[in-house]
Amino acid sequence: MKWMYKKVLMENQELTIDSVFEVGEMKWLDLSIGLFFSILFIFTLNIDSNQIQSHFKVFFRAASIPFYLAVFFIVKAFLKKPSIQIDKTGFYHGSVLVTNWDNFISAELTQKEITGSITDNFIIIMDYYKTGEDGYFQREIALTNTQNKSEEEVLGAIKFFSENYKK
Repeated sequence: MKWMYKKVLMENQELTIDSVFEVGEMKWLDLSIGLFFSILFIFTLNIDSNQIQSHFKVFFRAASIPFYLAVFFIVKAFLKKPSIQIDKTGFYHGSVLVTNWDNFISAELTQKEITGSITDNFIIIMDYYKTGEDGYFQREIALTNTQNKSEEEVLGAIKFFSENYKK
């Protein structure tokens, strides 16, 4: 299994002890959806104006929906921060430190079984200690299908940084 983690990391990003491994949403997907809604909005504006004079309020409200969706997805593509960040200090989820490497125990990749779901529902189960608290804690972190890094890459980065911290 070690060979697979190193191979995956070498293909996409060379990790060093000072690098930062970030996982975010695919920007091109958000831009594509934004472009689709922009085109839909433009097509709704090109409808024959004779047909919409009597129902202008309804038309304007209906035409504004694709406009707002287009703006939302385009802004999301450029302002979205990474959902997961892994570096020499620890593991961050949503810009909040989950655990540093001193308190890290283990991380496991598994799939959550959801009845009726047709997509993969991968999660990372992370075990860690909290300073000043008894016992250990467990946190489930969902990995979506629209993230820019694979599940194996995330697990490989956790393994890389935790092992290098112990050295």
